[in-house]
Amino acid sequence: MARILYVAKLAVDKDSGMALPQLRGQGGTIIARGNPAVVPQISEDRAGTTLIPGSTLTVNEYGFVPSFWVDEVDLPVSWWGAGVEVPLESTEGIAKRLEEVNRVSEDAAENSVPRVGSGPVRIHPPSTSLPASPQVGDIAFLIPS
Repeated sequence: MARILYVAKLAVDKDSGMALPQLRGQGGTIIARGNPAVVPQISEDRAGTTLIPGSTLTVNEYGFVPSFWVDEVDLPVSWWGAGVEVPLESTEGIAKRLEEVNRVSEDAAENSVPRVGSGPVRIHPPSTSLPASPQVGDIAFLIPS
């Protein structure tokens, strides 16, 4: 069975996304997201040989839930402690989200119409100068060397 890495993540409120500094030093349990009754077994290593007892992790002094490994069938998971659920992210989840952002960005770029002033945009490299008589509506950017 494949093991999935969950990366260290800042403890944030699941609704607002705001950091929760009051959780520093608090112990909590890794749970199936949204269900504190389901506690998957987590480990410190990919092989799953160094198990973390009770699937309990402590938010560190910087406000982060430490990284860990879990079986892929137990996805997704959250940290649960002090009455707060903190959704966590796996490396695979982050990669999928970045792929989606990239796809949306590419779609937006393909479907957008460039609108800068009323003329073309010209970029002048540092080794060149602006034209002697730019046309009305032209916009030029000087790129410092």
